[in-house]
Amino acid sequence: KNASNIGRPTVAPPTLAMLSPLNFSYSTTISLIILISFFSIFGSINQTFFRSVALIWNETFMLQYNVWNLVTGSLVETNAIRYVLSVVGVAFYGPKAENFIGSVYLAVYLLFVSLFCGVVTSVAIFVLYVITREEYLLSIEVHGSLGVIVLLMMASVKHNPSTKVANFGPFNRWNLRSVPMLLVVVSGLSYLTLQQKISPDFPFVCVSFYFSWAYLRFIHPIDAFIGFNDSNLTYGDITEDFQLEKFFPKHIQRLVK
Repeated sequence: KNASNIGRPTVAPPTLAMLSPLNFSYSTTISLIILISFFSIFGSINQTFFRSVALIWNETFMLQYNVWNLVTGSLVETNAIRYVLSVVGVAFYGPKAENFIGSVYLAVYLLFVSLFCGVVTSVAIFVLYVITREEYLLSIEVHGSLGVIVLLMMASVKHNPSTKVANFGPFNRWNLRSVPMLLVVVSGLSYLTLQQKISPDFPFVCVSFYFSWAYLRFIHPIDAFIGFNDSNLTYGDITEDFQLEKFFPKHIQRLVK
């Protein structure tokens, strides 16, 4: 069996018909949906459980040392509408990413980016606390899975820059590459105007946007199974289509470059 096919689903690209019910060839996507559902449901009905899985600086580093919050914070949704949108987003874009990357690669990618979201957000909170001495910063509850949707979209765009948001209705006219930055902007505006009520994961969305691109651009192993034959591994994607500025509106791409 060719090494490049190990860990990859040997099925056709996903369609809406395949997602109802979700095709069981996509083990990482299904596992992700189960985890988001588990943490979100129990986090919504049990405050103690919520504080043990959401990223809260005091709970993570001072009171309880719940260091797993660095990852699990990206899997907790306590708003019913956001939860439904997150599951739909994972169910739709997860199979596309898994079909392109493979089950093993997608799991590694998810863990890497989610961990960096938690670490960078924690460092930012602590730095702000040191500068301002505002103790409420250490109790901010950061949680939500929009950053996960962003990284799945990035993986889909990497292998096909012309990927559309969806293959039906008006969404067929929109290039998926423009959506991650749009989500960053919408999440930021919601965070600033509604004070975290709608977008408690804004830091995760920002970090995910950059680090998911950076991982796929410089780190992601291509066309070989991790650990199978290191001499055949190539890393990243240095093509022009996957430059960071390509994810920004055309009129500001020069500034980003």
